[in-house]
Amino acid sequence: MSSDPSPQPPLATLPGVLELPRIGAVKRPSNFSYYGPVSPRLVSEAAQFLTTRTDVDFMAVSPYLDSYLNSTSADCIGSDAEKSACWFLIRITQSGDQWKIPRWHQDGRMYPYDTGRESVVRSKYGTTLLGPHTLMLPAAPHLFDILKQSKEIFWFWQGEKDVFAQTTAAQRQDSMFEQRIWLAEEYKNEELVELRKGEIIRFSWGRDDSPIHSEPDLVCDRVFLTVLYGSAQELKGMCEMREEVYGKHDAEDR
Repeated sequence: MSSDPSPQPPLATLPGVLELPRIGAVKRPSNFSYYGPVSPRLVSEAAQFLTTRTDVDFMAVSPYLDSYLNSTSADCIGSDAEKSACWFLIRITQSGDQWKIPRWHQDGRMYPYDTGRESVVRSKYGTTLLGPHTLMLPAAPHLFDILKQSKEIFWFWQGEKDVFAQTTAAQRQDSMFEQRIWLAEEYKNEELVELRKGEIIRFSWGRDDSPIHSEPDLVCDRVFLTVLYGSAQELKGMCEMREEVYGKHDAEDR
């Protein structure tokens, strides 16, 4: 068993800024998702995906993706085996109004933890290659209190099996949209974390103090990528939870 260092803070930016490959236009909205071992093939598949959905050059984006994975893996807590696998995601979106009202939320637990590593802070790494940055609030107690209050108001079925059984999925969705509007109003004057072009942000998931964030208003095309790490066993557990295939590179146009 590894001896884990001091816990990482729930929110931080990685030192240094990677030079971004030039992307001028998005051809079509699409997602690239991969659960599996970290390997050179991942870089090749992801680069090929980006060259077919945007105007980026393969020879420019490949070394960037390689540096991105190297930087984030080096920052991630754990031995080589404890971060040998990943969930890597690229989201390509075009301008639209779906996030005009922010979707403020925390990322929940992503996978079952390996025995003995339950207390290790797990994080996701994100960066924006094109378009607006993720909206990120500071990891502040009063902001967590507001989110908790919103759940008490709008998640009326939480912890109540009988109430849950008597409501429809549509009713719950309506209530969660009302929560979204309420949170947008509550957080509208809060100062956001400032992100620079090319910066990689690290934010924890599955913890009470995991940062609250939202997709940005899509005023233009956007290319955003994230990665999280774990052991092969943890990522296989994540695949079971999500009904995904371990080791498969999945590209889906939307």
